[in-house]
Amino acid sequence: MHGLETPARAYELSFLPEGGRDGVPELVITVSKAVAESLGATPAAAYTRTVDERVSYHLPLQHKTAGKVAGALHALLDDLNALLLSPGEPTNHAQLLTVKPGQHGTGLHSHPVQGEVSVEGLRWLERLGREGEGELSKFTYTRPLPDRVESSMQQAWKSLAWDRTSRAMTEDIHGRITEDGRFTLVCPGNACDVSIYPDGFYGSEYGIPAYFSCHNLDGPEQQLTLVAGLAVLHELMMEDLG
Repeated sequence: MHGLETPARAYELSFLPEGGRDGVPELVITVSKAVAESLGATPAAAYTRTVDERVSYHLPLQHKTAGKVAGALHALLDDLNALLLSPGEPTNHAQLLTVKPGQHGTGLHSHPVQGEVSVEGLRWLERLGREGEGELSKFTYTRPLPDRVESSMQQAWKSLAWDRTSRAMTEDIHGRITEDGRFTLVCPGNACDVSIYPDGFYGSEYGIPAYFSCHNLDGPEQQLTLVAGLAVLHELMMEDLG
């Protein structure tokens, strides 16, 4: 991968609500053809589409393949994040949102998500926290994230959930942001979230990226649901910042 001409933003992470190949919601990772050629074989749980020298890796979200899809997501993003840090390549600060999902067997804390928001992305989050349309809570000093974020997580969860009872748990899904730009995404489970916690945040004025991590992500369904929310946050950043 050394010497590869990587675009300033090596990958775009997005969410496709429905209408993919299997008629279910999908996570989509889009890269240049040159980057795709460096990644090798497409994971079995994904499929690709190529348009105008850009290759998109589509990951269908459904319960029966959730574990395999989580593995494919981990493999693709692990390779892409490594590429961003390769000698001679742009640093990962050029990536607005860097997502690092893990997969450690099954059970407690087996499907974590962590990552980084660049300084440019953090400035965007700070503006959203100050100027977002939702009402600021006087109790938590947070406001709702844009509707698209919560909607994406609800659609992902409904497709990934294992039975009728779990599919009905969409009221446990929400996204909030503080006035200083720290987001939290919550999904069904025992206090399951992905958030910019205070210890991962200094503020864009210091020129330091923000770091997000997670709590109690015990299964692929939770992980993929929250990554759907992160994907839409990335889409919204890209739409505003290019």
